[in-house]
Amino acid sequence: MKKILLIFLISFSFAFSKDVYKPRNDFEIETLERFRKENLILGDKTYSFTSDVVNGESFNDIIYDLLKNYLGLNVEMRLDDWRDIISDFEKEKIHILTNFTQTSERQSFTTFSKKVFDEHLYITSKKKPINSIRDLDNNKVYVVEGSIYEEFLDVIINNNDLKIEKILVDNVAKYEDEFVLESNLNNSIEKNKILIGNIPGSSIAVINSYSDLIPIINNALNERYSDRVNKWFEDRHHLIFKENFEKSLSIAEKAYLKDIKEVSVAYEELGEMSYFSTKKMRYEGVVPVLLRTLFERIGVVLDDKSKAKEEWNSIFNRLKIAKVDFIVLSKTKEREEEYIFTKKIFDLNIYKVNCLKDPPDGRKRVGVIKDTRQEDILRRYYLEQDIVTYDNYNKMIKDFETHKIYSIVIINPEDFEIGKYIVEILDTVPVNLGLKKKNVILRDILNKAIDNSLYKDEIIERAKFESRREKLEKLESERKRYSQILGIVIFTFLIIFIQSYRLMKEENKNKELLKDDLTGLLSRRVFNDFCDKNNDIEGSILVLDLNNFKKINDLYGHQLGDEVIIEASKCLESIFLKDKVFRISGDEFYIYSYEKYEIEEKLWNLKEAFKSSRLLRRLGVSFSLGYYIKDEKTLLKEAFKNADLAMYFVKKNKHLWYKEATSDFIKGTERKELIKKSLEDAIESQFFAVYQPKLNLKNNTLEGAETLARWENPELGNVPPVEFIGIAEEINLIYKIDYKMAEETIKKIREILDKDISIKDFRISFNISPETFRRDDIVSNIENLLETYDVDGKYLEIEITESMFINDVKDIIAKLSSLKNKNIRISIDDFTAGYSTTGLLATLPIDTVKFDRSLILAMIEDEKKGKAIYVGLIKMMKSLNLKIVSEGIENEKELEFLRENGVDYGQGFYLGKPTKDFYN
Repeated sequence: MKKILLIFLISFSFAFSKDVYKPRNDFEIETLERFRKENLILGDKTYSFTSDVVNGESFNDIIYDLLKNYLGLNVEMRLDDWRDIISDFEKEKIHILTNFTQTSERQSFTTFSKKVFDEHLYITSKKKPINSIRDLDNNKVYVVEGSIYEEFLDVIINNNDLKIEKILVDNVAKYEDEFVLESNLNNSIEKNKILIGNIPGSSIAVINSYSDLIPIINNALNERYSDRVNKWFEDRHHLIFKENFEKSLSIAEKAYLKDIKEVSVAYEELGEMSYFSTKKMRYEGVVPVLLRTLFERIGVVLDDKSKAKEEWNSIFNRLKIAKVDFIVLSKTKEREEEYIFTKKIFDLNIYKVNCLKDPPDGRKRVGVIKDTRQEDILRRYYLEQDIVTYDNYNKMIKDFETHKIYSIVIINPEDFEIGKYIVEILDTVPVNLGLKKKNVILRDILNKAIDNSLYKDEIIERAKFESRREKLEKLESERKRYSQILGIVIFTFLIIFIQSYRLMKEENKNKELLKDDLTGLLSRRVFNDFCDKNNDIEGSILVLDLNNFKKINDLYGHQLGDEVIIEASKCLESIFLKDKVFRISGDEFYIYSYEKYEIEEKLWNLKEAFKSSRLLRRLGVSFSLGYYIKDEKTLLKEAFKNADLAMYFVKKNKHLWYKEATSDFIKGTERKELIKKSLEDAIESQFFAVYQPKLNLKNNTLEGAETLARWENPELGNVPPVEFIGIAEEINLIYKIDYKMAEETIKKIREILDKDISIKDFRISFNISPETFRRDDIVSNIENLLETYDVDGKYLEIEITESMFINDVKDIIAKLSSLKNKNIRISIDDFTAGYSTTGLLATLPIDTVKFDRSLILAMIEDEKKGKAIYVGLIKMMKSLNLKIVSEGIENEKELEFLRENGVDYGQGFYLGKPTKDFYN
């Protein structure tokens, strides 16, 4: 009773208070009441940006307010060296951290809230210049000891083969003149830094025994504190910019800013860099957003005098006559005579769009808008007589589309569909702001604003995102409008079709009773009647389909196609004079022959008849045929179905031209269909994993295994991989098998870890098919499995095939890189088995190459040549710092050869067969 009364009183007090959190259920009420009885320590490191006071509060103040005042917890703030904070957090002397980066290792002792903010890692220095990662070689880099930044530095050193002396300190702010590795949030040096990588999101963190608080903290963040944190970061950015910017100004520049009321600008169409938004009725994109942000921060009104879709020459002319103060303008020697320029604000791609066909006169003239940066670039590459300049963009496009010019040079190629045109980057130019020469002070102020524009990259990325989102919204709106119009058209045609169908139905009824109009053969209607009335007859059942018929129709038209059908029908009638020949549809024929034992002789005669026809021989027309020997017990339609299955088997196997549907063939086909039918449900309940050991050939130790899928079905028995994998690929279920084996692999690793078995440098691999790797969820699926079973990616290796890199290499490499970021190794399986990625090996994010068994077989066939090839491949892989696994080792001789020539790992029945519990 007391408990119920307590919950009621707490709920009542929350319901009438606007300044405290309102629990959403009884569990939250009990959780808050339990933790309000405790004294909680909230921790963060000293010398952190989180202690910066902006508009009267710091980031830590906001988190403290959330816990203390909004949730009503008894919280005490503690700031200390990061090593001591983390140490006490792990010992549960500190209970909550204001911000903590999420990693797999930390999840063992930490529960995280939703992400509170993002961080980017930079290496920077106030005095030492840095332009690329190689500038760090043979230098010292200072980093906070015990921080996640230290782990990132180790990765940078290893991945780039750098000689860097890592100096661990408590506070890198003391070493700003040296190279320091820091978060973008902890430093304000904009000009001299390079981006190293992105850190996983930072969150509020609690010790695991306080995990019940996290849903409540997340609710509080969603209700009011996420917006407050974002506002604090924006204000901090503005404050840092303002301080640095004002320090950089001269007395004259400060006076200029005090007196000036507004500055005017005009934009042109530059794709996502600047475009006229019909939604907001103003120019948007990277340049307008960046300039609006800069001018808001320096406190000057930016007057946008742009006109929608205004031609470039018109914009340029307005700058000439001082109607606007500046425009986006790239710097050239000629322009520097009349104008001055700011520093570069971004790089711009200049595109050349070509027609697919050469012009009739052979002259490949190129069009360009006059007095533009595009014209300047074009004149570097083309002769004067090949360049056509235009004052009007639309006139240039019209000439291009009517083939008066072969190419155009433009900035925004989005309107030109790849496949209809060839689009290529001609050059990349720096883009500046151009001003009249009298505006020197304004130019200098803009340069200092650009220099001090903290988080310029983030502003640019947000602007690009908004540009793409608006474009998608516009396309979706147009799609809906077209759908509505299409719906009306479809409805109208549907009414007409229904009326026409009624008339055609009556006409077709009469036609079906007759012979086929084109060939004079028996029609489908006659075929159906024949089957219904003659089920007990014996004989040969044949199904024939012409090859290349659709191609002939497409290339030469339906008239010649009809001639081919007629000619094929004559061949059939000449061979099956006393039999029944039906034209079922298009180029498909069904035949019933009374001949039961000598049917193959008729098939060879039919093949010769096709060869003897001048028309069929000239057009390369052949046929695919399946037949079935029918007894009196088999229904006719079932017999034709069996023959049809054999015909389609021939279609798929191009080296065949006919096939008998024997009982074994039918059983095999039925088994395949049963596999198709059973496969999806069986993957979860009947599939299991076995593991083939992988040995280190240098020290003969077990250092891994490969996961292999097995299927035991109550009806089908043991279904081997060679049987079910092809079918799974055919019906798009291979990804489920791959994900099942991925989960079994990670579960097996978890099992081994739970047994406290030492598995240093031990990995279990599993295969991912090309079809699975094309899925958008491949990376997230594996990440979720690692998180679910609390397994580090360092114990995993993913095997992929060479064929994966035939298409969309960029997407595959991006996914592989994401997996490698989880410490997962990547291996190319079945190397030399049919594709060649040798030219790509140096650029692919892989660690291991698995040599196919075929390489060993090559040595057996020709020992000298085979060994030379094998040794050559080993040397090449070693030069690329790749590990080598040799598959299919079956005897001691093969093993010794591989060991002597430096192969790292081996697999095969000689070393160990696949088992469920390989590790014991």
